[in-house]
Amino acid sequence: GIRSPASRKFSRSVGKSCNADTVASEINGIIEAVDALAYAAPGTDPPTMTEAYSAGTSDTLGSFLTAVLGNLVRRLSQSDADRAKATYAGSLHGQAREHRHSAIWRTMSSPPLAQLDKLAERLDNVSSILHEMAHDSSPDAVARIVRAAKKASMGNAVRAAARHSRQLAVRRLDARLRKLENQMASRGWKVYCLSRHIEEFDSPFWPAREVAILVEVDDLAENWLPSLEDLLFIAVQHLDNDWPFTVAPVVNGQVVSALATVPTSFIPLPDHDFSRKWSNSLDRPTFSSVLLDNFEGALDAILQISAIINARGIQDLHSDEEAVLSRALDNFKTSREAIESAVNHTETEYFEIALDHLDQNWARLCEELEILKSGQTVETPLCMTPHLAIAGERGNDVVDIAVTRLVLLQAESDRTASA
Repeated sequence: GIRSPASRKFSRSVGKSCNADTVASEINGIIEAVDALAYAAPGTDPPTMTEAYSAGTSDTLGSFLTAVLGNLVRRLSQSDADRAKATYAGSLHGQAREHRHSAIWRTMSSPPLAQLDKLAERLDNVSSILHEMAHDSSPDAVARIVRAAKKASMGNAVRAAARHSRQLAVRRLDARLRKLENQMASRGWKVYCLSRHIEEFDSPFWPAREVAILVEVDDLAENWLPSLEDLLFIAVQHLDNDWPFTVAPVVNGQVVSALATVPTSFIPLPDHDFSRKWSNSLDRPTFSSVLLDNFEGALDAILQISAIINARGIQDLHSDEEAVLSRALDNFKTSREAIESAVNHTETEYFEIALDHLDQNWARLCEELEILKSGQTVETPLCMTPHLAIAGERGNDVVDIAVTRLVLLQAESDRTASA
């Protein structure tokens, strides 16, 4: 095929500027794939096409090819490897995948889909090799990658080097997780560590995985809450910033996703996406609490009403504000009735604790309303509770809510297990 001047220049100089055979081979492979795309001529419209497609004014494919040739290839020709190069190659891999599914190819009778697939695969392989070399750039480590490439059949050298790099990374992560499990076991905790692939092409983590640390506990209030801080501390010490992780309790053989927690530099925070992310990766069932959803729904309604009346007053509300206020009142009523029904149909006192907590907060909301009616200002309205908690001011309200959530989850989990 036709070769661009830039590609011919790189083909002549790559052997001089890079000592790694695998990287040199990969540069030439990428250039060949890009050349095939850059000079692919559009054909006549197929007779089956009945709708026109506007490609727009931005040349995203052209900028993508420029990024590969003008940026990535120049970086690859340098002898050192770092994480920035690896994540950049991964980002380009993602762009190639996006272009592969672009509707623009409807305008061509023979779109270069095979070339895009080949380019995407090469960019993914480059990213993997660079990630591994960034982790360990010692001569011995690089030599092992090169040997893996040389053992492969003709045309599969870089693919083999990338596969070798991924296998090393996964084995390294698994070893770290088993070591963490053993360390937790020595402290008396029964812990299982799992990992799942991160759906990010430009992930800085190598391998691109996140971790779930599942901790078996008998009682959430007695065993989970007092141990959470120590669990997170040990996990942070062991995993550092190498991989993101979430800690979650396991009660009665089920993962309590509502209590999944992630560490931050300030305070631990709930991982609200845990169920969605890990639904297909956990090796045990998850526990979903209907009563907890109702409890939190009623609390959210109270906080929403408190925010409206303290920010806007109780008169001359906008029609949209009145609608939100009405929905919040209905939500509180429906959620509270669900908790009350559970109290009436069971003998456990834990459901009563949740109901009492809602009634106490509703009474406080009524007090706020009376204060506002008298023309005064509420010193610390209920709606400020989450903000104060995030700021680190753990007052009685925050502690009460946390304990109520735990006992409610424990009670419903025990009821489900004995059913």
